[in-house]
Amino acid sequence: MADSSKACVIFWSTLLLASTVAALWPAFPSDMGASSSSESKQSSQRRRLLQAGFGAGGEVSETCTCTSEFQGVDSRSRENENSIQDLRSAVNSLKDTVNKMKKSVGSGKGVASAQSYNIAFSARVGYNRPYLGETEVIVFDELVINNGDVYDPYSGKFTSPVPGLYHFETTILSGFNATIETMLVLNGNEVGRVFSGGFNNRGSGSNSVLLNMEAGDEVWVSVFFGNGDYVHGLWSTWTGYMVYPFSV
Repeated sequence: MADSSKACVIFWSTLLLASTVAALWPAFPSDMGASSSSESKQSSQRRRLLQAGFGAGGEVSETCTCTSEFQGVDSRSRENENSIQDLRSAVNSLKDTVNKMKKSVGSGKGVASAQSYNIAFSARVGYNRPYLGETEVIVFDELVINNGDVYDPYSGKFTSPVPGLYHFETTILSGFNATIETMLVLNGNEVGRVFSGGFNNRGSGSNSVLLNMEAGDEVWVSVFFGNGDYVHGLWSTWTGYMVYPFSV
């Protein structure tokens, strides 16, 4: 009976030990030998890397380029900072130049201002003008305005006082049952034509031009090469003014 009890104890003890080993077995890798070999290789690689960077006595090896690379990065960083400073200086210089130009324009220095000039005239023919010559200048002798004293009511010519863009317009009324052709003239060159006429009545015609003119240029209205010889007074007018001056 005692032997039987011992056998039971041994049996259950063996079974418990087997169960414990089976439960703990997954925690131990089956390739423990391979793992040890891998760790050995990794240790060897680490030793080689350390030997590449340090000498036997622990001093830094010549093959380690980390320090020089950091120095290169630092140098490039300083160069970029200098470039940024140069750009900032250039921008500030441009701002100063723009501000000076704004002040110059505001004060009228170096730029001609249309408000600096008052150039305009308007005149009409005071009486009927028959028997006009082939290219005779039509004199608008009655002044309405003559700002700047730029129009001569005796010669019928406008003289530009300063370079600029000028506008001119004329209206011509013909005689009764007659026609007449006239032209706007700049320094002797025709720049615009006007036809006026009517059947059993008078007829009017108008035209206008814009002209780039220099100081001293002259403009007038004349008969267009003998095509008519009569201009009706009071209804025939001529006006002109400066649109804006050119830079002076």
